[in-house]
Amino acid sequence: MKTKKLEESAAMRLLSLVWAKANTSTSHSWERLNHSMRAALELAIGSGMEFAKDDFAAFDREFRTQYWMGDTSEWAYRLAVAVGNRSAIVAYEQRKNRGPFIAYDVKFPYLNDSGFTHGNVGTRSRERLVVGAEFPWKGEQVTVTSMPHGDGPLVACSYAPTPGAQHHRKILHRYKITATDIIEDRKRRNLLDRLQDEVPEAERKALLAELGNPANKTALLGVPMARVERAAKKFLKAKANAARGPGE
Repeated sequence: MKTKKLEESAAMRLLSLVWAKANTSTSHSWERLNHSMRAALELAIGSGMEFAKDDFAAFDREFRTQYWMGDTSEWAYRLAVAVGNRSAIVAYEQRKNRGPFIAYDVKFPYLNDSGFTHGNVGTRSRERLVVGAEFPWKGEQVTVTSMPHGDGPLVACSYAPTPGAQHHRKILHRYKITATDIIEDRKRRNLLDRLQDEVPEAERKALLAELGNPANKTALLGVPMARVERAAKKFLKAKANAARGPGE
């Protein structure tokens, strides 16, 4: 009995068509084929076509992606996240053998070569990180400069203020950040939100002292996790005891 072949995804059908039919009405040009394949992949992602989980791996095998997707190919992932094409996101993550890095207050890079997102997609309260995205980390605003292959860390950098200079910025700090680090940061943010919401105004000065008197919100988000947990244990426990009242 023959095994039934799984139906190809829309993305695979589009790229297969371009691969097979490009140059059929013109002289042969590798440049034309490579440009067409990249444009086809961008169209498949940006238009919201469905991808199978192993599509990107199949593209590598079938379509010589090293010649048209680029050395890192992270542009494809950035576009998939920007437009919210979940099937393309999952397929790309499978190709890279990595899980998502999901952070808060993610400022997306400007996609000046894409009409699928109306250019600048702005800041998202919770989103996957991509190359070029900015987010708060250890009291600084950092920019993702590289994403990993496998379960390693991503790299993000903070930069010295350089008004008018967008290139050759001076790096202040370079961070290697794992998915576990981001999960811990999320836990820290949740605890800080609870402290903000539940600790009464009369105790705020003592709370800030316990947290090291951070100068602003960015510095507050950089308070070490152990210190935040200590403050939460102290102030949230005190609030719970007060709510129960004496003798309870």
